[in-house]
Amino acid sequence: MEKNTTRRALILGVLSLVMCVCMLVGTTYAWFTDTVASSDSKIKSGTLDIELWMADGTGSYGNISDSSDPIFGMTSNIAQNVNSDTLWEPGKTQVAYLYIKNAGNLALKYTVSLDVVSADNLHEAMSYRIVPDAEYGDVTDWTGTGSRVAAGTQTVASDVSLAVGACHYFALVVHMDEEAGNEYQDKQITFDMNVFAAQDTVEYDAFDDQYDKDAIYDTAVTGAAELAAALEQGGKIEIGSDIDVAGATFVRLPATINLGASTVSSANGDPAKASNYSTLTFVADSTISGGTVENTAGYGVTVGSGATLTIVDGSYVGIDHAVYVHEGTLKIEGGFFACTGYTGANEYVLNILDRNRATSSIVVTGGTFVNFNPADNGAEGAHTNFVAAGYTVEAETQANGDVWYTVVAE
Repeated sequence: MEKNTTRRALILGVLSLVMCVCMLVGTTYAWFTDTVASSDSKIKSGTLDIELWMADGTGSYGNISDSSDPIFGMTSNIAQNVNSDTLWEPGKTQVAYLYIKNAGNLALKYTVSLDVVSADNLHEAMSYRIVPDAEYGDVTDWTGTGSRVAAGTQTVASDVSLAVGACHYFALVVHMDEEAGNEYQDKQITFDMNVFAAQDTVEYDAFDDQYDKDAIYDTAVTGAAELAAALEQGGKIEIGSDIDVAGATFVRLPATINLGASTVSSANGDPAKASNYSTLTFVADSTISGGTVENTAGYGVTVGSGATLTIVDGSYVGIDHAVYVHEGTLKIEGGFFACTGYTGANEYVLNILDRNRATSSIVVTGGTFVNFNPADNGAEGAHTNFVAAGYTVEAETQANGDVWYTVVAE
């Protein structure tokens, strides 16, 4: 009897469980949920844009960023029309009211340089002064001694920060000495101003605002003095015309030189010498010629004092050596290399100074070499190989008997 009661209770319990399950069929369990969709997401690069404005005789500022007129000159159509009669005489002062504007949407830093052309040495009798925050009419006379004007390119402001939309007003004041003598009569001088901009450490990325701390300026040069000044500040340098540097041009900071189709030459020294642990890169269809036939120590480029030179392309010509390495590193990715002081086989197109071989290196992954096999350079010891692993040398004899050795990937 007790056994039947137990069996009946068990059956009833199972049936109750089945009925509960059946009652739950079709029931919806609601969990907390949410959905978000990001549509039309874009990544947009910023714009770095700087402008130079100058006041005319009425105090109205105009954009002279693309003007080819000098700030001060001998013509009547100069950009600044405060005094178009720019004939200088002792005691005269000229004022150009300018401002620099950040017209882009990225913070920037800028450097300002003066280009002074003074073929008749009139600059020797002249001084200049930069007056910050000066707007039209603020300068009423020449005060102070100022700085002496120097022919060529000189930096007058360096690494100045400029926020988006901001303007920096200033005046350029130029004065002719009261004591200037008759030797300065009937002379000519012109002033141009260049403003170079680069990224500034203002905007943040995922970590901090220092990702662009090494941003460099882009400088256009057309003369030896401009090139020397540009190399002093480093950065990206565009060569706009043939230049005779008249001696060694030293590179002391990280720089990339784009020679375009120009020739940089020198009759009495190295056209370029990377030194003092600088980093230099040559790019574009270009020529660097080192010296003349009369110069018995003509090197196209010298790499020294722990510097690193990377040659991407271009033409490099010397009398003794196309590229000479002295306690530095040379990386050749392309280009054309020759020596004019030798005929036939030439072991010295690329050369390392013997006593500094342990601290110097040459690595070649491209380029064409006239009468010189970079994989078998006897000047550095029998079968010295400058060619990197994974690359080989192809030889081609020219109509004049020269052999061109070209380095290509295997």
